[in-house]
Amino acid sequence: MSVRPDKWYTEFLGVGYRYHDVDMNVLLLFGNRRLAAAVWNKTIDGWADDQIKLMFVEEDAQYWLVLFHEGSSLLLKDNTGFIKRVPMSTNYVKFKQRYDSKVILRFAIYNKIKSKPKENTEPSFNLSLLKKIKHVYRVGFFQYNEIPEKTTVFEAISGVRKFFHE
Repeated sequence: MSVRPDKWYTEFLGVGYRYHDVDMNVLLLFGNRRLAAAVWNKTIDGWADDQIKLMFVEEDAQYWLVLFHEGSSLLLKDNTGFIKRVPMSTNYVKFKQRYDSKVILRFAIYNKIKSKPKENTEPSFNLSLLKKIKHVYRVGFFQYNEIPEKTTVFEAISGVRKFFHE
């Protein structure tokens, strides 16, 4: 029996990718370490690696990241999934081309480095990875028009669109 998420978390900043480990990393980006740790501990920490689904749904010049645990587990504290619509990027395209059977899921803190103001300088950013990881074996790449109705992914995207009046 499949247990679907009963709510969707959209309040993370975006998605990042890291290519330098043996397996590629997908990073959900947060602006606050305490919040990121609390969200991980309440949700993903109890997920079984072999029941995590990570779906990328491309639509025009953007894509949806849909991440959830499908199944039941005694360790589940909360049945929340994650969804975000983000602009297509060269990093996403590179990730998609290099993906090979599994990824490492992590949370990361992404924030601006505070520095003395200088003329004509671009802001600098810092990326700090949280230590906890999950291995994700069920990764899929789709076009929006290929997603069947009445699936978790289709219903999640439709629900977010209704909520934000898209």
